[in-house]
Amino acid sequence: MSSKILAFSNHDQNFYDINKLTYNHNKHYFSRFDIEYKVYNNDDMVAQHGGDHTKGYYTKWIILLKLLEERPDVDYFFAMDTDIAICNFGFDMRCITKMSNKDILWCTAESCSENSYWNINAGSAIIKNSYASKNFFKYIIATANSDNFTTVDQVLIQKTLKELQPVRDITEVFPRDTFNHGDSSSFLYHDCSISTSNQPLQKCLVEKYKNLSKVIESKKASYELRR
Repeated sequence: MSSKILAFSNHDQNFYDINKLTYNHNKHYFSRFDIEYKVYNNDDMVAQHGGDHTKGYYTKWIILLKLLEERPDVDYFFAMDTDIAICNFGFDMRCITKMSNKDILWCTAESCSENSYWNINAGSAIIKNSYASKNFFKYIIATANSDNFTTVDQVLIQKTLKELQPVRDITEVFPRDTFNHGDSSSFLYHDCSISTSNQPLQKCLVEKYKNLSKVIESKKASYELRR
């Protein structure tokens, strides 16, 4: 039986235009492979807890934990940043879940490194709907909360992977461009060299939108030629 997958992303007002661009593109891929696709507006969620923006990068994992608890009908969740564009509409991402029986699948941040087992990129992840997955993200959110969410999520996840063998036991780390970090010739495009965690926000937004537009337009043209 084919696995049921729910893909989701989230954004705030700053990423509204980028989300509109990628959503209108990605929804065609997910529809083609019968994958449920949801987008969450961070601003709506922030309003629900009194305007507290301290959760920052953790919003994605808070949404994921809620889905893990409320959607037992889903086998896997694909948590993806809103600046990701699917490029290969002929590849069913269920193939990735068949390559590992682990609970949480990441992509490494570097091509070839002895640190690949912990140095992951948190921009996207494939998560099995399991008890182990729920426990891991409960731990990550609780740990972040104890520090008032001042540590970037990727740094905390990397630290946890590096230090805790039980976490590594439930984790599989794939090559960097399997479902993250890719260019236009990969399954998906995600330019991780432009990050709001270490560069001015507006500069990142302009560059991301420009680069995503080029990739999406080129893929649209190539798809039209094949029709």
